[in-house]
Amino acid sequence: MDVSALKDRETALAVARSLSEVIEATIPETDALGHMPDHLFATIIDSGLYKLGLPEQFGGAGAHIVTFVEVVEELSRADPSTGWSFMANSGSA
Repeated sequence: MDVSALKDRETALAVARSLSEVIEATIPETDALGHMPDHLFATIIDSGLYKLGLPEQFGGAGAHIVTFVEVVEELSRADPSTGWSFMANSGSA
């Protein structure tokens, strides 16, 4: 995905919402492992969300901090631990 599109709040939230089924289906595996499974991490990377708050000059979307927090909330609705992992690791992928 072109991460620059994620600068738009509604686009970023729609992408986060689109991941809810995958995240919810992965909850048992996440709980058993005690961390986010690699395939879920890869799915979120592919969505571009990990570059949401990264400045544009470094290849990120440069989204507003409020948009970032709202995306964390959306992911956390599906699974709080996934939302927390996303928040803690954003900008690293």
